[in-house]
Amino acid sequence: MEKRGIVILLLVMFMVSFASAEVFFSQQPRETYSLGEQIDFIVGSDGTEGWVNVDLKCGNSSGGSMVFFHYLTADELSLPVSVPLTKEFLREMKGDCFFSMVFDTEIKESLHFQISSELEVGFDFNKEIYGPNESVFFTGNVVKVSGGAVEEGFAEVRFPYNGVESIVAVKEGEFNGNISLQENIPSGDYALDIFIYEKDDTEAITNFYLLNSSITVISEPKILDVEISGDTGPDGDMGFSASLYDQADETIDGVPVAFTLVNSQGEQVLNLLSETGATEYYRIRKNAPIGYWNLTAQADGLDSEVVEIHMSHNVEAEFLFVNDTLVVRNVGNVPYDKFVEVSIGENYTRVLALNLSLGGSVEFGLEGPDGEYDIFVDDGEANIGAVAALTGDVIGIKNPRGAGLGFINKYVFSWIIIVGILGVFVFVSARKIMNRKSVLSAKNFKPKKDEGGVVQVSESNKETPVSVSHDSQGSSQNTADNSLVVQGDKQKATFLSLNVKNQDEITKSKSNANGAIDEAVNQISNANGKVYRSGNHVVGVFAPAITKTFDNNLDAIRVADSISDSLKEHNKKYANKVDFGIGINDGEIIADKREGKLLFTPLGNSIQVVKKVADVADQNLLLSESVNTSLGGKVKTLANSSGELKTFAVNDVLDKVQHAQFINKFLERNEYKKLDDFKV
Repeated sequence: MEKRGIVILLLVMFMVSFASAEVFFSQQPRETYSLGEQIDFIVGSDGTEGWVNVDLKCGNSSGGSMVFFHYLTADELSLPVSVPLTKEFLREMKGDCFFSMVFDTEIKESLHFQISSELEVGFDFNKEIYGPNESVFFTGNVVKVSGGAVEEGFAEVRFPYNGVESIVAVKEGEFNGNISLQENIPSGDYALDIFIYEKDDTEAITNFYLLNSSITVISEPKILDVEISGDTGPDGDMGFSASLYDQADETIDGVPVAFTLVNSQGEQVLNLLSETGATEYYRIRKNAPIGYWNLTAQADGLDSEVVEIHMSHNVEAEFLFVNDTLVVRNVGNVPYDKFVEVSIGENYTRVLALNLSLGGSVEFGLEGPDGEYDIFVDDGEANIGAVAALTGDVIGIKNPRGAGLGFINKYVFSWIIIVGILGVFVFVSARKIMNRKSVLSAKNFKPKKDEGGVVQVSESNKETPVSVSHDSQGSSQNTADNSLVVQGDKQKATFLSLNVKNQDEITKSKSNANGAIDEAVNQISNANGKVYRSGNHVVGVFAPAITKTFDNNLDAIRVADSISDSLKEHNKKYANKVDFGIGINDGEIIADKREGKLLFTPLGNSIQVVKKVADVADQNLLLSESVNTSLGGKVKTLANSSGELKTFAVNDVLDKVQHAQFINKFLERNEYKKLDDFKV
């Protein structure tokens, strides 16, 4: 402003010095004006008489507007002029403007100035992120571009999503207000339009300011639903998933969710951590208790409604052939009360009336003149066939041994006493049979007290103890006993077979290679595996009854991979090499645990397959096709081309430690039960 005053003063002095008849601007306009204000300036004269005309001209208009027309007399040396900046007068003129003054034939211009309809506004929300059904509070302040105060005006805040609008008054340059969000507004980013303005006496808008801003609305979980799919009956794969819905009924995926499944007896059979939107599966056991099961879920502070699952009846038996013995085992969830037809050869058929309690079983000895016979068992729904070598005088079925004697109930009451006596005899006999070895197990096994817990099965089916680096007290707990198990649990186990192909050479040389093999045995035992030997094979059994986990494939692979590395390292350092191959297979067993020892009966040919896989392996680890299929990407494998048996070589074992730690911390934080705390 001081510079502008100096310029004006010099201009006046110049005009006075060099003009004999002069009309001039003795007071210039300010730099900036807003609509509704007025411009004041002064026309000065040296006493010359004549007509003076002053026009307002702006850069956005080709014409001008007359603001002053007057005849000057000699006495009028200074004339003040006021120009009101109304919309009617300006007629859209604004921007860069000046006054043009004409006296006689001479034209003079004032200094340039700005005419603006804009306001300077400061605007804020109370926060940037909101939840549904919240109020968005806003505040602001406003002044004119010229610096003048806005005494009265209005602020409009519009929410285009739902058309809600808030209009508040501007008082002494300040304003505030709020807009309420809907309860079911979807999550996302939303734009808001802000319009601040003044009005003149005619209610026409003069000065104004328009801006755009935005807020963010987050998802707020409202409902947690649980859905089930698949087969929900015994021996079915039940699928279940949780859907989390927000305020707009839109799903929120990827949120941690904990499932709890309780059976009809009030036992918690499943605690599982998953994510919303993902489908999980639970394998229902054949003997799952009948009645209503309850499935619930928890996620983000919400509890789902209880989903009731009706577990239906399952009348089912399992038929097993062990040498010349037929074992019938109730694997259903109700007593097994059915007729079973047994055929031996082409000319012998007998129908048995069975009544087995839950989990009960019965054994029938089969006999016939020396030779092999086709045997077929059928109960109308399930059947099984086998070829067995029988001995005896005539074809027939011996009296049952075990707990399934329901058909005796058909006899008269007078037989009750005889049945009682016979029951005691059968009970004692069954106990003996349960401890008797099958032809697949070693015979006459008598472990030494101070020589570890690994049983060696020789080619002649004789078991001999082998030392393990455990104390004598605990070594027996590392033993696996491949024998006939009747009263046990059907489980899926993993088998590890280490085939020492030059075992005879190592035994004769008494080299340090024996120590490397013993170390391999110790690694299996330290991983909760049970061990026995069969010829050149060291077989490790990883069963849920011992490991307390249903999936043992990955743990067995890690142990086998470590053994392979140890033996390879031994072969690099020492002259006495170990010619080995390691195989992994899985299969079902009937398992029982007694005094830390694992008693099991393999179902099918899983033991034979794991030995064949180990035979094919050459200084490395190979997996059976069954194990490779079950891994689901946890282990990177390559198909092995050698041998007729389809096998897979391990390329990389993916590390799941961090994931396991996350699961365990979650379970501990929410006091969920561990796997071994429940059982169907």
